[in-house]
Amino acid sequence: ASFKLFLQQYPGDELARSAQFNLGRAYEGAGQPQAAATAYLGAIVPDDPVNVYIYERIGDLRLQTGTYTETVAADRAGIDSTTDPSFQVHLREGIAQAELLLNNNPDGAITQYQEILDIAKIGAYRAKILRLLGETYLAAGQTETGHDQYLEAVNTYPEAYDSYLALVELVNAEVPVDAFQRGLVDYHARAYQPAIAAFEQYLAQADAPASTDSSATSDAAATPAISETTTLTATTGITTTPTPLPFAAEATWYLARSRQALGQYNAAILTFQDLIDRYPESANWGQAHLEIGKTLIDQGSHARAKSRLRAFATARPNHPLAAEALWRAARLDMLNEMFDEAHTHLHRLVQTYPTSEYAADALYWAGQSAYKLEDYQGAINDWQQLAQDYPTSDLLSFGGYWQARAWRALGQEQEAEAVLVQLADRPADYYVLRARDW
Repeated sequence: ASFKLFLQQYPGDELARSAQFNLGRAYEGAGQPQAAATAYLGAIVPDDPVNVYIYERIGDLRLQTGTYTETVAADRAGIDSTTDPSFQVHLREGIAQAELLLNNNPDGAITQYQEILDIAKIGAYRAKILRLLGETYLAAGQTETGHDQYLEAVNTYPEAYDSYLALVELVNAEVPVDAFQRGLVDYHARAYQPAIAAFEQYLAQADAPASTDSSATSDAAATPAISETTTLTATTGITTTPTPLPFAAEATWYLARSRQALGQYNAAILTFQDLIDRYPESANWGQAHLEIGKTLIDQGSHARAKSRLRAFATARPNHPLAAEALWRAARLDMLNEMFDEAHTHLHRLVQTYPTSEYAADALYWAGQSAYKLEDYQGAINDWQQLAQDYPTSDLLSFGGYWQARAWRALGQEQEAEAVLVQLADRPADYYVLRARDW
């Protein structure tokens, strides 16, 4: 009512367009979409780049109210008013939906979805449009073409949730889908049990013996049964060489991760170990060691986890994940209050991997381990080294505050105060504020 009154009294005011647009928003909020769309139309100004945003809202409102001719008109006006692809594709979606609902015109909708695919670059969005395109082809009675769109989404964009929805439709229609791709889509949709089944099916293909003998496909009834006394005189064309699988390592990795996600810890550990043993060139080979450690931690087997992590770092000291393995093991020592062991291994990490992203953190926690052991001078030494070697670390104020605590524990009040004064001048964070208060 206030916006309407303003527009009646001050139609030429510089805020009139803003009032007209907000009148539309108010009608939307009041649940009056028809009045909202009419109000938004009054906010259109010729050749203004903001128009596309208004047309987009009008089109969405018209679609909600079932006025599909007006939906198409608004969306086409929006497309003509902008060169921004993000607006154009959304407006074309509205036209496609209106074509289906207004005239039962799947061909018109298909044209819009194909136009979108010519523009869209983001994988997840392309998967959505492929799914919608597939649905439209099915509605038009073009079943095979519709399934082809679903398959393209599944095979090209396995991480997209719309690909999972497409996969469900394919499975329900009993359309063959590559087992690896099926598992990959299920995994990314967190449908872990179906993922496990798919990856197991894929990996089982490696155990199927290949045959080059055309007679192997003949009717089994035409072949005499082999008895205990039968002498085999020919084996030509038969081989037990497993079928090579191009994605065996990846399937094993995702199989292990799926089992891990479901809490099937023993099975997950065995599968990670299978990857380690059989696929040393896998990009996930090192991470598999860490995942075994994480899984053992989830089981509460901290001693075994530490052993596995440290064994990996010892065996492959130059691996990019070796420092992280040592870090995770040492933090378990801290968690279990094994401070002597933690201190030793944290220092090993710093000495072996001084440029690692974990080195500064390791020094800080080494100081904490010493402090817990009441080795206050040792703790001070660690935190001083932290400040000296890693002056940009986020833990600098943490170490400074606890260094002051250690000095006080040693009865060295002046040294404690000197550290606090220096710390209080730093940009404020939790420990700087505590230092200032102290």
